[in-house]
Amino acid sequence: MATKEEKLSHNVERDILVTGHRNPDTDSICAAISYARLKNKLNHTDRYIPCRAGSLNTETSFVLDYFKADKPRLLDSVKTQISDVAYRKTQGVPKNMSLKQAYQIMRDSHVVTLPAVTKEDVLEGLITISDIAKSYMNVYDSAILSTAKTQYKNILETLEATRITGDIERYCEEGKVVIAAANPEMMNYYIEPHDIVIL
Repeated sequence: MATKEEKLSHNVERDILVTGHRNPDTDSICAAISYARLKNKLNHTDRYIPCRAGSLNTETSFVLDYFKADKPRLLDSVKTQISDVAYRKTQGVPKNMSLKQAYQIMRDSHVVTLPAVTKEDVLEGLITISDIAKSYMNVYDSAILSTAKTQYKNILETLEATRITGDIERYCEEGKVVIAAANPEMMNYYIEPHDIVIL
């Protein structure tokens, strides 16, 4: 197991454990030993390690002792461990980043998850590609931007729009989105204080 001082590189070639079935008999043990030896010879390496998935029975112990062969390493469990999982380090992003920006980073970096972090790089949450997909599906709530406390600059960026008035650094905390498609007299009935009007 790697300590803090000795970190495993993702590019280092790790051992490959060769094992037979659980509660192994002599055939299973001999197969693991011979296959590991064959793979090591063919690949000019010693990465293939013979192992066993249970205790040795009397017959197998006798055979190994008779041929002066080492007992294969005992594996208590073959369940996946975190050290077995290949992962990549992904740069954190601020939690107030627009979903459009987050998607562009995911697409350019070929990742499906981004860590949302504070200025001190403390994890606050995760943004996943499914979060982004869900945010674009079935959204009929005209007050969704204020409910989500969306920053105005993110709205402008997503719409590729220009601000006419207001502070883009502020967050939308009240109001709804209104698309000004009707004539101005009609819009007076729909627009309320704090609404975002798209022209």
